[in-house]
This record gives sequence, C-alpha cells and structure tokens, in this order.
Amino acid sequence: MKIPTTENEKDDGESSPPKSIRLRSLLKNKVSRKLANHGKNLVNEVKVECLDILEVREIFDYVISKWPEYIHVPYFPCISKPGWLLRFIIGPHDYNLFEVFYSDIFAGITVAMTLIPQALSYAKIANLPPINGLYTSILPIFAYAIFGSSMHLGIGPVAIISLLTGQLVVQYGLNDDPVGAVNFAGEAALAVGVIFTAMSVINLGDLIFLISHSVMSGFTTAAACLIGLSQLKSAFGFSNKVPQSGQPGYEYNYQVMQWFAEHWNDVYPSGRSVRNHYATSISLALVFPLLLVQIIRNHYRPTPERKKNIYYNIWMILSSLLPFAAIIIGAHVAYVIKMNGDDLHTKLNHERPQYYANELKIVGTVPSGLSFLRSPKMNWDFAKLIGDVLPLTLIAYMESYSVAQRIATQKNELHFLHASQELFANGVANLLASVSSGYPVAGSFSRSSLNSACGSRTPMSTIITAVIIILSLSFFTGAFQFIPYAALAAIIWSSIFNLIIVSEFWHAWVHSKKDFFVMI
Repeated sequence: MKIPTTENEKDDGESSPPKSIRLRSLLKNKVSRKLANHGKNLVNEVKVECLDILEVREIFDYVISKWPEYIHVPYFPCISKPGWLLRFIIGPHDYNLFEVFYSDIFAGITVAMTLIPQALSYAKIANLPPINGLYTSILPIFAYAIFGSSMHLGIGPVAIISLLTGQLVVQYGLNDDPVGAVNFAGEAALAVGVIFTAMSVINLGDLIFLISHSVMSGFTTAAACLIGLSQLKSAFGFSNKVPQSGQPGYEYNYQVMQWFAEHWNDVYPSGRSVRNHYATSISLALVFPLLLVQIIRNHYRPTPERKKNIYYNIWMILSSLLPFAAIIIGAHVAYVIKMNGDDLHTKLNHERPQYYANELKIVGTVPSGLSFLRSPKMNWDFAKLIGDVLPLTLIAYMESYSVAQRIATQKNELHFLHASQELFANGVANLLASVSSGYPVAGSFSRSSLNSACGSRTPMSTIITAVIIILSLSFFTGAFQFIPYAALAAIIWSSIFNLIIVSEFWHAWVHSKKDFFVMI
C-alpha cells in the first residue's frame, strides 16, 4: 500500500521513515485540534482521512496511545464550577444570600407539589405500584444536585422512560407480579447507571448530537399515544383483565384498541358493568380542566414585559399546581365513597379490599418511613438486561441533556454545562434509584421549566423538593391511600398532551419529505 509523500519528503530514493513516524506526522496536523477538544469525532476523523493509506491496526494502536486524553474525570460542579454549594456556605457572597435561599425554597416547594402527582402517575405507566414513583424521586435528586452541571434540571420519573420501563416489565412477564416488577425495575436502573457511567468515563457525551430530531419527534409522539392508550383501564375502571401492548397476541396497539371496542359494553352475570361509573366520572371531570389549562398555556404567548408581571407569574404557578389539586379532589371523592358507600361487594370479591372503594381502585395502604432502601435483586441475566435497556439509556440521556441545554441557554448558563459530566450525573442518579426501590430516571422538561420559572437560583431548590418528598413519606402516607387510579390517569393524559406536536409533522412534510417519513 503506497503512502503518499508529504511536501517535506524527498523523491531521491531515500528510505522512508518507519510507519509509526509516518502515521504520527500524517495525523498530527489533521487531528491535533480534535484531540485537544476532548477527542471529538477522533475515530471518524481517522477513518475518513487516513483509512485509505494506513493499516487498521496502526490506526487502532494510535488511538489507544492517545486514549488517556479522552477519559473524562468526573468532578463536583457544586464545588468547582459553578461551585454553588461552596459559595453558598463560605462565600464569596456576591449576591443576596437570603434572596437566593428564599427563591430556592419557593421553587422547591412548588416543584414538589407537581412531582408528587406525576411520580405516582408515572409509576403506573411503568407497571409498578404508585408509591415507587415517590421512592424514585429522592436519592436521584440528591445525586444530580451534587454531580450535575445544570443549575435547574429536575431529575426523576418521566413519562417516556416510565413507558419503556413498563414495556420491559411486560417483556419479562412481570406485569402481574408487583414484587417481581419492583425488583426487576431496580436491576434495570442499575444497568442504566452502569451504562451511563461507562459512557461518561470514555467521554461519549457528544453522542447526543448523532440522534436525529426527526427520529425523536416521531418516537415521542408514538410513545405519548401509547401512554394514553395504557390508561384506558384506570380511567374507565375496567375490573376485568386488560391486555397490554407487547403481550403475546397483542403485539400491536390496534389489537389492544380492538379489545377495548369488543369488551366496552360487557357485563357480569349479575348485570354489573365491567366499567366503573365512579372511575369514569372522576377521570373525565378532572381531565377536561387539566387539558384546558394546558391549551391556554401553550397558545398564550406573553411579551417579555408581561412575563415579568406578578399576575402572570401567579397564573403560571397556580396552573402548575392544578395536578396536585386534582389528586386532592380525587382522594376526597374516593374517601367519601369508601366511608359512605356500600362496600360489601368489594369485601366479598377482593382479597385486598383496602385497595378498593366500592369497586373504585385506589392506591391503598402505603408503608410510612424510609423502608424503601434496599439492594437490587440480581435475579435476571445482567448482560442481557444491559442490551435491553440500552435504547432506554440513550433516550434518557437525550431527554435530560436537551432539557438542561435549553434552560441553560435561556439563563445564559451554557458555559456550566458539560456533556460527559451530565452522563456521569445521570449514571449516579440511576445507581441510587436502583437501591431505593426505584426505576430508571431522566430529566423532566415540565418540572425543570417550572423550577426555572419559579426563580430557582441553585440546585438547592431540587434538594428542598426531595426533602418534602421524604417528609411526605414519613408523616403523610395516610393521605395517599385514597388517591384513585382514575385521577392518576387524568393527570397522565394531561401530562402527555404536550408530547403530541402535530405541527412538527406538518413542518417536516412542507420542508423535507424525507424527515416526514422518518418521523412516521
């Protein structure tokens, strides 16, 4: 294989230098800048520029010799850069400490009121007991506050990751085994954490830029439709066994919809409908005002001056707290039904009547305290599980980093954001979720945006959110037991409304037919 001569080489028949020297001289000027910039696209650069003149083994040896330069060493953004915790404790206090602390407390409380109903709802999507959503919202938040480079990202349960976790639970045949599903979800979180940490160490933070926006838009819309379909059972109170997408015989969504159409009007021999009218009334009564508020917020475009108006800020905060009000209303209705209704049929037909209120399914008894800490049960093939959760991991990272980047741009804090450090922070968060009866987590767009809109200045606001969750689990678990699944279904429907963006399909059709068909 002939090596092209450089302009410094002579054509007088002199012996050429060894291949290793030629390799270094050919690559030095071409990729030195890439090497200095964390080795971005090094392998692609070598492949494109030199594959036709160099042996593959020589390329591999060269990359390995330079590899230490591409290893990401995790750091503590809370201490080094931006160093919010160190400045908060010992200074220099070049800002009003009381003002920052007050802003973070207010934002943390507001986000907690949003996180509680979302966590309970998203755990249902993951085919887990609702309370495990709250368990997932504690230790990962502390981990990200310490290791995350974003000042406002709210990490925890999110809709799409919950859906993918739920599909894995169904794939492993654990959707009818709550204990097995919780154990499996913990091991899945461990696998996600291992992948995140490994990707961080080898500096693969820029992997996000390889994922097409069209692919993610189509996937997000399809996932939102699937999430909405999965809540039909809870929203209308079906008491018989309902199939889930992915089960044998129901590999496609239209098969599940066909099942609902065939069994919509089924009745038991006693004449009682398989649907519960209490659940139907609660879900429909709650979902319409929730959707109305979402539509108003999406279509109202205030000017920058109007955004500074106190009444606008009050409206944004109150509208964000509407899901919390929805679970309070739903819990009160279920409590009245439980206390005053004729619950004889429930006691006779259910082994655990505490989870029903006159055939209306409720969250039921919730253990209080911090008993959720546990090591993951390694009952499944971990190597196979890593392969199964790899798509989930990439989507979780893309969602987290996209949210962090968008808010950092708005806040002029983009210089704090570090892609590989975000990988490490997400990895530690998932590792801690695996030891706290949780499941895989990611950054939430809705909660992060609310956190920023409420004036949070540091990640201390997310720590306050986690503290409120701990206090709720310690002293207020009795209030959770009457929350009906129908109310949680209404909250899920309103949450996924923003994930379905039809306009993106229209813009893709107008500007690029190829992108449109990729989205489809």
